[in-house]
Amino acid sequence: MTSEFYDCGVVSLVIEEPSEKRFRTAPYAVNKETLAPAIDIAFSKSEKAVKIVHKMKMEDTMFEGYKTEGECSYVINLRPFYIEGYYNKNLVLTVNQRQLLNYDFHKSFEELLAKARDSAELSLLLSGWEQFSHGCTIACPKGPQSIALDVTFHGLSKCYGLPERYRRFQLESTKRNGKTQPYRLYNLDIFTDKHVNQSLYGTVPFVIASDPEKEFAGAFLWLNASDTYVDFEVVETDSKLHFISETGTLECFAYLGGTALDLTTAHGKVTGTTPMPQLFALGYHQSRWEAFAQEDVENSSRMFEETDIPCDCLWLDIDHTDSKKYFTWDHRLFPKPLEMIQKLKDDGRHLVVIADPHLKADPEYPVYSEALKQGMFISCLDRLVYKDKGR
Repeated sequence: MTSEFYDCGVVSLVIEEPSEKRFRTAPYAVNKETLAPAIDIAFSKSEKAVKIVHKMKMEDTMFEGYKTEGECSYVINLRPFYIEGYYNKNLVLTVNQRQLLNYDFHKSFEELLAKARDSAELSLLLSGWEQFSHGCTIACPKGPQSIALDVTFHGLSKCYGLPERYRRFQLESTKRNGKTQPYRLYNLDIFTDKHVNQSLYGTVPFVIASDPEKEFAGAFLWLNASDTYVDFEVVETDSKLHFISETGTLECFAYLGGTALDLTTAHGKVTGTTPMPQLFALGYHQSRWEAFAQEDVENSSRMFEETDIPCDCLWLDIDHTDSKKYFTWDHRLFPKPLEMIQKLKDDGRHLVVIADPHLKADPEYPVYSEALKQGMFISCLDRLVYKDKGR
């Protein structure tokens, strides 16, 4: 277990399995160039011993806990384990307050056989070695590897985040009428109110707890790329969240600040900020999922001109391609694509053609054959390329 402290009021926590290397998201998501370590923070092991460090590996035999001092301070207690975050002496958040920390370590079949008391218990234990999803049975040769952790924001009853979702940005309780419907962070192309807590095209496991009437605020980043569920409820004036992920290393960041702006600024230092987009990207884009032809595109651009509606960009979905093969044109619908693009350019408009991260499995398709040759596709346990049965 490793914890790092940074000068923007942020503390990180990483728990890794000693004998089994799991996927880590941080190397791909954390911006070490803008995340400065708080080397001037004091960690107190006891009243007589103080160390000035910014990174420390913690083991049960080392010490009971330590405390950082300053505007943003954290207290780490090891037995029982929890982290408290204070802003100007106000308790803002507690990580693992409800002791819901869970880490399913790798187990062998031999260990399960020795542990099971009867066949029914063995069957239950072995159920974690298979998962059923989208009509397919998926083998899990390393068994269940789920991780979980809870965080509580004290005196802050309003939380925002966990995009991208169909409903409003402020989180609502996931417990209704005695049932629980957690927020699910799993990217799907489902834009409907039927799955109210299901994420859409992207997921960001980041939550801000803020109240303009309070002089403190907090945030939490659960850095995990696997299938994740989040329970949320407000108890009196405290917001309580419970993160549960399918697998991966347990990595998270806690944030302290005076306002939501402080927290988003600190978050920018952790993950990096969004680069400035091209100017045309800020304008109106005409995007429809339908089979457009070259004539339709040119007519749409002409009508925007005639009606004086500002439009910077037109989009084409997969139907513009040759048999749904990206980076190609259906020349029956678009006989002169370069000429069409030039006309749009003359009108001051841009064209975007869609390219999703799936390719048609056609050996005569150069993009597919080259990707297959270079081993760039997702593979199954048998090392064969994964193919969508419905496509």
